[in-house]
Amino acid sequence: MSKVVEFPKNKIVRETPVDLEEVAKVKEKGLMNYADNIMDEMIGNIYSELENCGLEVDGESFDKDFSFAMDGLRACVYRTLGVKHHLHNFLDENVTMKKLSDIRMELENEAARMDIEVDSEESGLDE
Repeated sequence: MSKVVEFPKNKIVRETPVDLEEVAKVKEKGLMNYADNIMDEMIGNIYSELENCGLEVDGESFDKDFSFAMDGLRACVYRTLGVKHHLHNFLDENVTMKKLSDIRMELENEAARMDIEVDSEESGLDE
């Protein structure tokens, strides 16, 4: 009575190692799809609103400008979700952000250098 029945080897489930690189690719693709779905809806709405405001939206110049603006917005959404976009390097190298208080100080210094009085209420630089 010492017979042992061996479990069928084809029924044994062995865990396969997780390919973290593949998981990251799938996650990024999912985030890109999510961002693109957001943008698809927004682009249609923005285009319709511009048309409703009476703007001429049927020209080549408009198409170029609108396409560039929407790609910039897409880059914003991508960066917010942690997804790479081809405009990120351009933006990082060419766009600088300044605080309004720093701009005001620069203008006041420049005005003082030129002996001009600046009224911050009229300039619209109040925070």
